[in-house]
Amino acid sequence: MGSWRQIFLTSLLIIGAQQPLAGQEWKMVKGTMLCGIGGLALIGHEGKQTRYLAVHDAKKPGEPRLAIITDEPGKPVMYESIAWPDSNPPIDAEAISAIPGMENAFVVMASGGKLFHIIFDLPSKNVRVVHTFSLPEINQGSNYEGLSFLRMDGDVVAVWAHRGQGSVPAKLFWSILDPSNYTFSSISSDTLRVPWPVEGVRHVADLKVGPLGILYIVASADLGNNGPFESAFYIAGVFRAWNKEILFRKNPVMYRIMQFYDHKIEALEFVPGPGGGLIFGSDDENLGGCIYTTWK
Repeated sequence: MGSWRQIFLTSLLIIGAQQPLAGQEWKMVKGTMLCGIGGLALIGHEGKQTRYLAVHDAKKPGEPRLAIITDEPGKPVMYESIAWPDSNPPIDAEAISAIPGMENAFVVMASGGKLFHIIFDLPSKNVRVVHTFSLPEINQGSNYEGLSFLRMDGDVVAVWAHRGQGSVPAKLFWSILDPSNYTFSSISSDTLRVPWPVEGVRHVADLKVGPLGILYIVASADLGNNGPFESAFYIAGVFRAWNKEILFRKNPVMYRIMQFYDHKIEALEFVPGPGGGLIFGSDDENLGGCIYTTWK
């Protein structure tokens, strides 16, 4: 893998090619507090239509945890709630990520560190919980947001974060996950702090790691259930494999790639291909959930 400078410039070119078009707007998904978007995972992208699995940060029995979001340029967003298949749903789900190399396999993460390996079948819209397990070395008081998996040197690398708040930075963790027995290797960590938003900032509200190992994060500010809200998108650093270790190099300058007002972004996903780009999902509390894509 090339130097940090080469990777950073490459990522800027990629993101630069995906800048929002003039007049692009947020699209309402659902205007209720229970349907704010805590995480997004791509299901499929065919033609102009894109489908995602979304998670909600519900805490009470009977409240929605999962939904299918279908988006097509120029059309309203289609939302379909999906029932959790058993009586032990995640409490405060904050992230979802596909497991690379496993068909229709996803992991949902609750803010307390509990993980749910699920299989989702789109034709039947059926969800099956394969296994529940936990993040390693859960620290008391942590609030985990953001989960992403990537394959690196044949291993599945898991990346997640404690979001941080205000003067307390986010804490980034990474480890190799063995999906056959749900065990983690040794855990490494680093801190992340963003320069903006300033007041009420959560330094990592979601994260995704791209195929080159580049770590992308969103930070958000929540000053109340009716806002005001602010959010920003950053390149935070890069992972690379070296001598059978997974190393992380933090971006020495946290450079705002995109910034948003009036929305609290808590979900980020990539849609590959010439018709895709970036999608952001918001949890705007009393105002519900919206999505924003960098393509039309």
